[in-house]
Amino acid sequence: MEFSKMSQTEMLIFGILGAAVLVSLIKHIRLMFKVKINAAAFMAQIKKLIDAKNVDRAIKLSSVAQDALLCRGTKAVLETWQGGNKDSYSLRESFERGAGVGGVDQYLKKPAWAPPLALVFVAAGVYLIFSSGIQPHNAHWGMAGAAVFLVIISYVTQSRIKKESLRARDELVEKLTS
Repeated sequence: MEFSKMSQTEMLIFGILGAAVLVSLIKHIRLMFKVKINAAAFMAQIKKLIDAKNVDRAIKLSSVAQDALLCRGTKAVLETWQGGNKDSYSLRESFERGAGVGGVDQYLKKPAWAPPLALVFVAAGVYLIFSSGIQPHNAHWGMAGAAVFLVIISYVTQSRIKKESLRARDELVEKLTS
């Protein structure tokens, strides 16, 4: 398919589906490159610093990747513990507060508008394909599928980061309270 031979409707459809892919990429990129860290390596270093009674350095290490959920929560737990609150429930709650307003779930949903907007673009593109009477191309379906796939992968990644972070939180609280 040559670009110069496409109708205005086909170009509009490609534009809408392209926007769907780009919008769905926003959340995925944020999760993969800003929020997710190597939890095992990070927690191993934090535990080593705690064993060495060097909580200040552990807090400082937690401040390095400020967008990473695990770092934000770990810093809040360590500051709460260092402040004298040794209760495991309070330490777990401080992890939620460290994630920001709304806790872990709200922090991971950011930007909350991206997945629904991507799906609206996909629906609009598919509607235009069928309502305009043009012959759909494989590229149309590929772009629509890619956008939906990225939305799904973002939700899966979000779930994995949450599970990994909460597991690490529980290990940290256990270490601090034992």
